[in-house]
Amino acid sequence: MVAGTGDTDNAAFTIVGDELRINSSPDFETQSSYSILVQTTDAWGESYSENFTININDLQPEIALNIGGSDDDRGYGIATDSNGNAWATGFFSGSIDIDGDDKIDLTSNGEEDSYVAKFGSNGDLLFALNIGGSFNDVGYGIATDSNGNVWATGYVLGNIDIDGDGNNDLTSNGARDSYVAKFDSNGTLLFALSVGGVSNDEGYGIATDSDGNAWATGFFSANIDIDGDGNDDLTSNGDQDTYVAKFDSNGNLLEALNIGGSSSDQGEDIATDSNGNVWATGRFEGSIDIDGDGNNDLTSNGEEDSYVVRDVQLSTEE
Repeated sequence: MVAGTGDTDNAAFTIVGDELRINSSPDFETQSSYSILVQTTDAWGESYSENFTININDLQPEIALNIGGSDDDRGYGIATDSNGNAWATGFFSGSIDIDGDDKIDLTSNGEEDSYVAKFGSNGDLLFALNIGGSFNDVGYGIATDSNGNVWATGYVLGNIDIDGDGNNDLTSNGARDSYVAKFDSNGTLLFALSVGGVSNDEGYGIATDSDGNAWATGFFSANIDIDGDGNDDLTSNGDQDTYVAKFDSNGNLLEALNIGGSSSDQGEDIATDSNGNVWATGRFEGSIDIDGDGNNDLTSNGEEDSYVVRDVQLSTEE
């Protein structure tokens, strides 16, 4: 950029390579139009100057909601259903206002609780649930199915009440356990599962397929019981492994697999596509066996690498 007629706002911009960058976020209401003068030189040494007018459009979001109270509150997962509603999950401490009306919508049962909130297509809060007990409980993943139901996952510590009736629905087997909970479109709890063993286990991602099955991923240490029958379904190869588990629409465990090596490995998210494929991602250290054949399939380039896997071969429950 050069000085001259039309250089009024040159100082607001910087040219880096072939990119024109604005130096700070523009305030649309204060200034919506900028004038700069740019000069370039061709291969024969001839210089050319051009004045440009840059118009900044109002980029305000159509809907924006602040969910929180005076303590630490975070959102981790969001999904939409076929009716255009949005479902969100995360955790909160103390009390939170979800719809911005300055009224408390949820109060935690302990230190931190998970929440599941449903919003209409215009952002109106339809209802909200807290999932928690007297300790820390966090919601990470959420998904909807073709019947309007919603599946949620995260972790619990100790006992938790999921449907708000004052009775405990799940008890962790050791330290933290993953949970998988299914609700109908009105937020009524259909069932809940505790996925875990005596060590820390956490659920991070969940997805549904066209057959109404749910696929969940997270991490576990040592041994975990996934279907709640009192028997261990998976054993980690190292410090902690990723798990991938498939449940039918009634919450019955169909298949399960652990992905891992001798170090710490963690499943972060999972998705299905229209062709029936299942995609999973997470992080790993060192070398990992993905398909359970005893051979390493990936080796990290450094301390931790990401992985992306499609259609891993799961072991079928008998």
